[in-house]
Amino acid sequence: MLSKLTSSNKTLIKSLLHHQRRGYATSAVESVLDQSLYTPSYHLPKELTKAAATRVTVLDNGFRVVTEPKVGETSAVGVFIGAGSRQENVLNNGVAHFLEHMYFKGTNKRSKVDIEAEHERTGSLLNAHTSREYTAFTIQCLKNNVDRSVNSLSEILLDSKLDEKEIDAERSVILLESEDVSQSVEECVYDELHRTAFPDSGLGLSILGPVENIKKLSRQQMIQYQKDFYTAERMVLVGTGNVDHDKLVKLAEQNFGHLQSATRTPRPLAEYQITPEYIGSDVRVETDEVNGLQGAIGFQGPGLASGDMVVINLIQFILGAFDISQGAPGKYAASNMAQYIGEQGWAQQVLPFLHGYSDTSLFGVKFVNDGGEDTDYLMVEILRQMTRLCYKVTTAELERAKNLLKLSVLSQYDGTLKNVLEEVGRQTLLFNRRPSAAEMFARIDAITVDDVKRVANTYIYDKEPVLVGVGYTKEFIDYSWARLFTSSIRL
Repeated sequence: MLSKLTSSNKTLIKSLLHHQRRGYATSAVESVLDQSLYTPSYHLPKELTKAAATRVTVLDNGFRVVTEPKVGETSAVGVFIGAGSRQENVLNNGVAHFLEHMYFKGTNKRSKVDIEAEHERTGSLLNAHTSREYTAFTIQCLKNNVDRSVNSLSEILLDSKLDEKEIDAERSVILLESEDVSQSVEECVYDELHRTAFPDSGLGLSILGPVENIKKLSRQQMIQYQKDFYTAERMVLVGTGNVDHDKLVKLAEQNFGHLQSATRTPRPLAEYQITPEYIGSDVRVETDEVNGLQGAIGFQGPGLASGDMVVINLIQFILGAFDISQGAPGKYAASNMAQYIGEQGWAQQVLPFLHGYSDTSLFGVKFVNDGGEDTDYLMVEILRQMTRLCYKVTTAELERAKNLLKLSVLSQYDGTLKNVLEEVGRQTLLFNRRPSAAEMFARIDAITVDDVKRVANTYIYDKEPVLVGVGYTKEFIDYSWARLFTSSIRL
């Protein structure tokens, strides 16, 4: 039975789902799976690693079709492309996100107005979003409109006009979006975290790109990006809800079977990447526009394909979280870190984060406080609690964290069609398979206290952290002190 949720635990689960959207998935096609990448370091029965939660078909050109049916009157379909801001450089940073906008501005067959009118008439919801490693275009529809929806996705992705006038008009829209994002201190903290940790990699670039790029990105740059990365082996058509796998395969053959591909054998996304160099560093953005301070302490973690990633996920729940706006954190928080910091009144919010990617990750703790003289105490306590996991983890906190992680995992399977669609698409791109909930539970149950200590020692002990502060940073801890706490056991 899952443990009772506090408001702090709900906050942590919601945050992890929003920022991570992670899972541990692969394809049912054995020929494209390197099992060594997906076998955790602890024992797991082989039958669980081979259990397929979805049906997968690979077309001759490497394009994948994946379905996870569910009884009902509605369906959701989407095309997921294994390309995002990570595949950009400083000159075209922002092009993937700009392209996402342009696909809704008309094709060689239909105008923007005609496309919008069709979806309104059929009651379908068309959405898209860009991340660092992939881009997704999805449609939620009634079950009898699946054919029309797949045809529509194919049309906007493969036959968009990319009209120069529409491109210029859309710049103002994206500039407004960029302005909104710049007002979010949380977004600023995480963007700075990536920029300073991976300065020489596309992983360090922001998704929207700098304002100067948005103002000058050209149609030719968009076409080139599309040509380079919108290839068959990087694309997946996903169907959830009331969908028929064989019919979806036929639709895929009709609409995407002609796509060019670099290889006819799709691979996990990590195999396309060059793992970026991580640099421990300290970045402070001093500004009076922020009330107080928002900061983060992070470390480089494993890629999503690593068996250690499920332990890193678990560590988030061992550390715990609280938000003072949701109640008295010290009294109700179950974790040592949240309880102690809450009792001391050092912060308004403490929230573990995990940004996972195909071959690396960033994990740690984000915090919000007034930027006062207690800031260094707060940061030392966060470092102390993270380092503590290298040598001390109790059975009670391990079991509590396991139950919370299981609840988080279940939401990826029992959620809305849109959320399930997102998970299936993302996991298929990343790992070429999607595991069953039973497999995920087995992986979680297999974790021991020694596993947590080993993983903490691997990724925290004597490692270079990355520190980011936005707002009033004068009381921010000195980097040399932060570095000391990562190598000083039992302080």
